Amino acid sequence: MSGFDLFAFYRMTLFVFLGTYTVLLTVTSIRRLLAALAGDLEHKQFMRTYLAYLLLTARLEPLRGELAQIAFWLTLLLILWRLHPLV
Repeated sequence: MSGFDLFAFYRMTLFVFLGTYTVLLTVTSIRRLLAALAGDLEHKQFMRTYLAYLLLTARLEPLRGELAQIAFWLTLLLILWRLHPLV
């Protein structure tokens, strides 16, 4: 069994299950949101308008530090991932 890596199998299995769960949860949430906002009722039209306004006026300025930190850690993760086969 020199060709079988238990950790690689665990990692791939975990990735498949968590990836599938994430995709299904995201799609379900988006479908529920779209169903909740669908229709011609006055309060639903107001919610669609308000949501569009919030999305158009969103400012990333207060989040700059957090976004920079996420970018830094993601870059570090990618570098480690590339260097992993060399170890």
